[in-house]
Parts: sequence; structure tokens; C-alpha cells
Amino acid sequence: MHHVHVFALVAIAVLVAALCRRRGWPAPLVIVAVGLIASFVPGVPRFEIDATVILEFVLPPLLYSAALSSSYRDFRSSWNAITRLGVGLVLVTALAVALVAKAVHPRCRSPPRSSSVPWSPRPTPWPPPPSAGVSVCPAAS
Repeated sequence: MHHVHVFALVAIAVLVAALCRRRGWPAPLVIVAVGLIASFVPGVPRFEIDATVILEFVLPPLLYSAALSSSYRDFRSSWNAITRLGVGLVLVTALAVALVAKAVHPRCRSPPRSSSVPWSPRPTPWPPPPSAGVSVCPAAS
């Protein structure tokens, strides 16, 4: 019965994508919206998909179709924005997460910036293994 649910899920996604193509809507956004709405409907089964399945079988065809539909000229003209968002937004997000984590758990230590001996062949593992008996965040334990 599980295979029937998965087939129905894929069929609905294909139908939504076809409708989006006909109307000129962005298909990925509409499919995500339909999935979010369906997740709140009672009786809809919960699906858990392994991340390796998504990375190996779903993502490559999506990237390939996106590469076929994009032009080098558009990519080149958008290079500055792509770089700013790809690097800058990641750095800003990491900083925001670190600040929120520090605000939520003020007693949490920051990871070490470098080992005490710069030429050490084995770096100190971070976070310390549970067998070390050291709590990374004393407030959480």
C-alpha cells in the first residue's frame, strides 16, 4: 500500500508541475505550497525519504533541467548577485545562528579557533566526544 501512496504523491507533483507550466507559474514554489497544504490535511500519510535518495535521484535531474533552461548570458549578467547571495547570505545566516544560540544558551562555549599547538599533528576534536565527560553546553545538560 505504501507504493500506491508514493505513486499518488509523484502523480500529483507531476500534475501540479504541468499546470504551473501551462499557467506560467514557478513550479517548485507551487509544489512546495501544495505539499505544505497537504501536510495539514488529516489522514494524509507521513512520508520520510532518505536524504541520499533526494541527493542521488531527485536533485540531479532538477539541476540538469535548470541548466538546460538557463542561458550563459543571463548567468553572466547575474554573477554579482549570485555571488553576493551565495557567499554573503551564508555568512550572515551563520552569524545570526551563532548570535541566537549564544543568546539562548549564554553558558555555551564557542569552539576553539585553533589548537593550542599550531603544529599539532592531531587537532582537538570539536565538540569533544561524549566519552571525554565534558559537556559542550552545561546549561543543556
